[in-house]
Amino acid sequence: MTTKTISIFRDGVWAGDGRINMHGEIVDCAAVLGPTQDDSDDTYEAIMDAIDNEPQDAEHYTGSGEVERPDGVYSWQIDEEDAGLGSQIQVDKSSVGRCWTNVAANDIPANIRQELEAEILDGGREHCDDYIASNGLHYRW
Repeated sequence: MTTKTISIFRDGVWAGDGRINMHGEIVDCAAVLGPTQDDSDDTYEAIMDAIDNEPQDAEHYTGSGEVERPDGVYSWQIDEEDAGLGSQIQVDKSSVGRCWTNVAANDIPANIRQELEAEILDGGREHCDDYIASNGLHYRW
């Protein structure tokens, strides 16, 4: 399984890292990409639109590009990484989808790790934005 990560830069200076979800949206990136929240949201949208408009196949969310905005030039690099189970799984500490953190494989109880692996490998779920495991915790990958 692979994870698509994105690094975003403003005028060549790193602004933040996130990931590209299965819908082509930038998620888990805390970077503020403009002087106001509305400007930041618009910049995220402009980046996602530019990525979507590049002529590539269905798995096209890789590579680099840039968009010019009123407050600077935003560029990005998207990479696809192979990840082990522990490095690609996140658990929600809040139980309401507001506190996602990476969890190491050895920190996941064995029965839950087995449950998640079954969903990923046997269930064909390469990506999941919110899975409620039998222990009641929310996981995503």
